[in-house]
Amino acid sequence: MSAVDLACRGVLVLVFAASAIGKLDDFGGFVAAIRGLRLVPDAWPRPVARLVVAAEATAAGLLLLPPRVAVVGFTLAILLCALFAVVIELSVRRDIRVACPCFGASADLLNRRHLARNGLLAAVAVVGLTGVDTAPPGFIGVLVGAVTAVFVAAVVIRFDDVAEILVPWAAR
Repeated sequence: MSAVDLACRGVLVLVFAASAIGKLDDFGGFVAAIRGLRLVPDAWPRPVARLVVAAEATAAGLLLLPPRVAVVGFTLAILLCALFAVVIELSVRRDIRVACPCFGASADLLNRRHLARNGLLAAVAVVGLTGVDTAPPGFIGVLVGAVTAVFVAAVVIRFDDVAEILVPWAAR
């Protein structure tokens, strides 16, 4: 496992685990956000919410397993990022104002900035998918991969705050 493989897996595990936990922490809010998006019939928001949380947790779990299984985790992560991007774009185009339920309760409304975050995550998953490595990592590889994963995951999880600091006018 190279430092790149470890970093990609780590970023996605941390982000998808944090996302699933955040959604479970405010599950009612997540269901309400799905209802507010008006993309599924009235009876579906709760089952869809369960499915999304299960898919995120599954992606994170698969990425902790050996390379042959991690490939499925990377693929699921790419599919989830694509699905979330479609939902975000539809909500923006239809001018539906729903708080971003990505990591639990939030006051930030879904916007195109979230597309950038999902694009970054999809890119991480693609790099990870193409670079799955079966060789055992050395100490430096583990250190570099772990530190990179924690840093990138923290930026992704706090993306709205980082974007507001770097480009405050774009949030409006």
